[in-house]
Amino acid sequence: MTIRIDTTGDEAQLTAAIDKATLGPARVTILSPGSDRETALVVLEPTSPTKAQTLARWLDLMDPIDATSGKWKKRDPRVRLNLRGRFPSGMYLIVACEFDERTEAAQTDLISELIEPQQIVKLVRALADMEYRAK
Repeated sequence: MTIRIDTTGDEAQLTAAIDKATLGPARVTILSPGSDRETALVVLEPTSPTKAQTLARWLDLMDPIDATSGKWKKRDPRVRLNLRGRFPSGMYLIVACEFDERTEAAQTDLISELIEPQQIVKLVRALADMEYRAK
């Protein structure tokens, strides 16, 4: 099945298209609207029990450029994984997903291990597999 997302609309339309394509739940913000670097920031719901599997589905839709991870503050237990890429339309995209090191220690350890060598597909597929096996 080919997933198509219309990237010509506003935030509400893009959010609706993402939800319809089962690539959420997510919060969408358009960064630098109207510029040639317009970027959709898609933040997946951190409490979703299928967030890693949803993140894996994003890899089928986007052309990944790179990935980063980090925390807002040093003592923050949440690690945010950001996948940066492009929609097939050419619009830039950042898909962000948070993992809590208190309850998802194996996931945050894996992120730390695989983020620097930029093994994006391996990382996301492994996170999705961990989530699937936990059910």
